[in-house]
Amino acid sequence: MATPWAEGISVFDSFEHAADRARFFGFNLGRFVVAIRVRAGSPISVEQTSRDRHHVTLYGTLQQVMVYASGEPQRIDSDEETHGVLPDDGR
Repeated sequence: MATPWAEGISVFDSFEHAADRARFFGFNLGRFVVAIRVRAGSPISVEQTSRDRHHVTLYGTLQQVMVYASGEPQRIDSDEETHGVLPDDGR
């Protein structure tokens, strides 16, 4: 049985895609993005929940998800330029 989407955390697979979506929706959900790097074997489940191949939903507690947050939040500007790049740990 699938987990109801309203119980998860909506995320994108890249900073660029998250920034594009934020701009497209007029920053209704905010201007900051932080990397979340979920490792295999974690208690968090990841499900494709949209027709957008870059969008997935994470299911787990806030505490479980925060363990995998990586780096400082990055601000998304209205134009194409951003105030930083999310750290890349080679995965």
